[in-house]
Amino acid sequence: MLRSLVTSFGPVRRRPVERADEPVFLALGHTIARHDLPLEPLRDLLRAFRRDAAGDTAAFATFADVLDYCRCSADPVGRIVLALFGYRDPERQTRADDICTALQLTNGRAGGIERTGAPGLTGEQRRTAE
Repeated sequence: MLRSLVTSFGPVRRRPVERADEPVFLALGHTIARHDLPLEPLRDLLRAFRRDAAGDTAAFATFADVLDYCRCSADPVGRIVLALFGYRDPERQTRADDICTALQLTNGRAGGIERTGAPGLTGEQRRTAE
């Protein structure tokens, strides 16, 4: 499905997709056009999905690596929600990024912090992130 998503996402722009192999991509194209959604957050999500599929997110070397992953996997969700409601200002986007990153860290999904101890994190940082 990921390969299909990446392949089909190429033609998605600011107008509905006229030809799509899957109904979900047609719906995505219509949603992007109807709400004038920015494409960069969607591209960031695809980058994160690729990393997940490749196994690159099982563990991270440093907390900075975890935050970089959150930038592509969590933060785009907040930016898309803001855009759906017509908010595109940098201040709200920054706040949404902070909230989405915090939620991903709290959920423990970001990098197996609890599984690997993520080298580069002190014990206190691990306890705080958990």
